[in-house]
Amino acid sequence: MISISVYVGVTIFTLLAGVLCKFDIRYGNSRKISGRQIYLFVMFFVLTFIMAFRSVNVGVDTAPYSRIFGIIHHASSFREAIELAPLSAPIYVGICRILGLFSAEPQILIIFTALFINIGLFVFINRVSSNVVISTFCWIGLTLFYCSMNGSRQSMALVITLNALVYFARDLKSKKGWILMLIAIGIHSTCLIIAVAILGIILTDKIHESRLVLIITVIISALISIVFKGIVRVLLQFFPHYSMYGFGGAQYSIFESNGGGRIVILYIFLLAICVLWTIINKKQNESDSFHSKMLPAVVFGAVFGIFNCRNELINRALWFYIGIFITFIPAVIEKCKGLVKWIIDIIIISVLAAYSLLSLLENQNGVIPYALFWQ
Repeated sequence: MISISVYVGVTIFTLLAGVLCKFDIRYGNSRKISGRQIYLFVMFFVLTFIMAFRSVNVGVDTAPYSRIFGIIHHASSFREAIELAPLSAPIYVGICRILGLFSAEPQILIIFTALFINIGLFVFINRVSSNVVISTFCWIGLTLFYCSMNGSRQSMALVITLNALVYFARDLKSKKGWILMLIAIGIHSTCLIIAVAILGIILTDKIHESRLVLIITVIISALISIVFKGIVRVLLQFFPHYSMYGFGGAQYSIFESNGGGRIVILYIFLLAICVLWTIINKKQNESDSFHSKMLPAVVFGAVFGIFNCRNELINRALWFYIGIFITFIPAVIEKCKGLVKWIIDIIIISVLAAYSLLSLLENQNGVIPYALFWQ
């Protein structure tokens, strides 16, 4: 299919464009733009263009969000918009109201969310990634790029949450971190699942042995998976708006095994990457403290995913943990040396490329066929 070749072409370009990282642009008196910054700008432009100018029919949730934008725009007040919109996200509603002042066309929302997501993504990658090329590839290979054209609102919350975690890794009392989390909650409250990652930071502050952190997190994650349904039933008492996801009324239920479960292969692969990290990084490395502190988070995401691989709703909520892998994976690769590094690099690229292609062939996010909005 032609539209699949577009995505495949972008994936290949993501890797080949890595050559830009080797060239710096010098100007003025000893000033320069690094090759790393050039690469990030080029990829920001490419991914944003594809997302921003896509048709309303590209992405399962794009059309529904466009209709919601219309509801919010035509509401007589912000309060009425909150009441009429079929979602609980006051900041997102506010964004739609502001955008509506400029245009009543839903395409303005698609363009804005594309800019929002990619700015947040590349700021995060630039801040903590040891290899921006592999990180950008992982965004595509883990299918989060396709997911961002499907669940754009959740992806907006995702990139904000990732940046909040950078602040939390430095200081759990960070005001900037908590402000970002409040914004993320106001856009998509499923980001609250990241609370486990915050608890994981506390764990790594107490225990500096990576293998022990891995073992403890695996055990706790398994226990949480076992008692998860009971926890959800309690939480739904406090958040009745989301009861439809637990007791019917929505396409997916948090209590049902409605998926094929093949994604378990990805979760096992990601867990293997976590194990590899503990093998080559026995002690917490202060020079890479962010990823050391994210170890409990990525382990939880993999283990919890393995236990709940057949639940589509939970798989979607775990985007917040899969997103951390876009910089965690390059960090693991950078820890390897010599021939081993090349082998690990090839294996990871091959597995994620195959996973991404399978997602496209099955059109899991509804991004096929691709079309520009004016076509």
